Amino acid sequence: MAYGEQNDYFDDANCIGWVRSGAENQSPIAVLISNDQENSKSMFVGQEWANQTFVDLLENHQGQVTIDEEGYGQFPVSAASVSVWAANTI
Repeated sequence: MAYGEQNDYFDDANCIGWVRSGAENQSPIAVLISNDQENSKSMFVGQEWANQTFVDLLENHQGQVTIDEEGYGQFPVSAASVSVWAANTI
């Protein structure tokens, strides 16, 4: 389930994204959908997540995203795919 406020990133006709801010003791999620080529978006998940790594829960994109000190991550999505990124709790 997704909790918290939603911030939309609808700045590209072929790649959209949004972040749900999460709830107490729950990771925010960053979702990207591409109907074209591989892409990425810088999205804000919160400064409290700085230096944390996020992984694609759907495993459509390998690797991890590290959140910067300002609370942003550069989240990728594969071509014609969906990725749901959340804090790596393992």
